Amino acid sequence: MSLELQRIKRTDERILKNMHNHYSQPKGFVGRNICYAVLFDKVYYGAIVAGSATRFLPGRNDVFGNFELNEIINNIFFHIEPVNERYPIRNFSQLVLKQFRWWSSIHWQLKYGDFVKGFETLVEKPRTGQIYIRDGWKSCW
Repeated sequence: MSLELQRIKRTDERILKNMHNHYSQPKGFVGRNICYAVLFDKVYYGAIVAGSATRFLPGRNDVFGNFELNEIINNIFFHIEPVNERYPIRNFSQLVLKQFRWWSSIHWQLKYGDFVKGFETLVEKPRTGQIYIRDGWKSCW
């Protein structure tokens, strides 16, 4: 049994369907991005995207210090769905985030030449971002 984050294009039909089903319904991604299909035992569960850091994010410097924006990856999209009403393993979402941090750091440096020093994401209410907190992310607000 294995988790795979497979690099895909932002025009991949699977991610476009996920974007349509996602609560924020993004129309696309602006700036730098690296898209991944989330597969477990070759079964598709969704997508996750590394993107450019938000230009103005209150509280960011309190968490990161004064890094360059190109050194921070924004998890701009994360959407997974159960297959046959189940996720393949316990804590699947946290495992996806862990792998995402690992692989996106490597791919970001290879693609853009910037060493990654941190990650950020934006969570819209009423969501609380518990998945990120369980993965060790800190809140800026």
